[in-house]
Amino acid sequence: MNTDCAGSGQQPVVRLEMTFARWLHAHHRRRDAPENPITYLAQRVFPPCTGTPARTPADVSWATPEELHLVLRGESHDCDWLCSYVEQTAEEFEKYTAAITA
Repeated sequence: MNTDCAGSGQQPVVRLEMTFARWLHAHHRRRDAPENPITYLAQRVFPPCTGTPARTPADVSWATPEELHLVLRGESHDCDWLCSYVEQTAEEFEKYTAAITA
């Protein structure tokens, strides 16, 4: 446990559920978007550099890959390659959540 930071060693006030939106947001500042579909999708949904305030998981209406897929389908009726990124990313999220709950 890191004890260099103020408040370290204390229990969190609120424990946040690891949603797909939060997990995806954690990837939005990575620099491997051209090679990594997770990063690409994260940067598409949570643009890292814009003139507007940053979007966070609290700013989106979805929390699961299925909900994101519905939103993307509503924005664009041809949801082929972007939807395949959602599917790939959802598989990785499932692996991640299985690993942390095992």
